[in-house]
This record gives sequence, C-alpha cells and structure tokens, in this order.
Amino acid sequence: MDILLHKLPETLMICGIAAIVIEVAVLSFSTFILFFFGAALLLTGLTINFGLLPEDFMTALLSVGGLTPLLALILWLPLKSVQHSLAQDSLYGAWLWRKFVLEKDVDSSGDSHYSSSGVNWRLKSYEPLNKGTLVEVTKVDHDVLWVRPLIPGG
Repeated sequence: MDILLHKLPETLMICGIAAIVIEVAVLSFSTFILFFFGAALLLTGLTINFGLLPEDFMTALLSVGGLTPLLALILWLPLKSVQHSLAQDSLYGAWLWRKFVLEKDVDSSGDSHYSSSGVNWRLKSYEPLNKGTLVEVTKVDHDVLWVRPLIPGG
C-alpha cells in the first residue's frame, strides 16, 4: 500500500486506464460511469505527474471527485449519440437481408406487423405483397422493416 502512495501519479494513471478498459471491453460502453471515473483518474495522474497539482492523496481525491461529474456533464451527450448510432448500426446490420414469410398482406401503409425477439415491427413495401410471400428486409427505419419479395433462386 505504501508503494501505491509513493507512486501516486502512476497509480492513478494505471487505475484510470484499467477503468476505461473495463468500461469499453467488458461493459461495451453501456454505462459510461467507469469511463468518466477512469478519465478523471488518468487526468489527475497526468496533472500530478507534470507538477500542476501537488502529489498528495487529498488533492488527488478532490481532483478525481470534481473531474468525474465535470467530465460526465461535458461528454454525456456526445457519447450517448455515439452509443445510439452504434446501436442503430448493429440493429441495421442484424436485420438487413433477413428472410421470412409474410403472415399478412403488406403494402406501403405499415398496417402489417412482424414480431421477433419481443419487438413488434411494422412492415412496409413499395409494392403490395400477399400473405405467404417469402420476403427479405432491405431497409430498417426505427420500428419499420422495409421488405421486398425474394426472387426465386436469389
């Protein structure tokens, strides 16, 4: 424990990097809390290392305690939008070109629905399609799956 306090800047930076790695690799950026905490630890360690802050435990504690919510306020919206766009991309990729048989007639009105994995998707098509038609998803737009008839042999 004594060596950790004697090498306070290095300890803070290592703990900060570890927290960021856990947030990104293990939690897949789902909470951001460890990211903000890790960034605060890393920044505090760097400022102590460069001599901008005194090397003592209380200063480090106050710095990390102040930087964590400050970073959260500054970075929350940009990170949330990145998280949302990544989720949309993975959702889009998961549904694109998926094939299934229509249970109801489908047209451009979106009155037909398709349930999968607990989600009730609205179905739309640029051309009227009859029940029993084998279709593939060509576009995902929020809660709408755009489908087209699958060409035999395609």
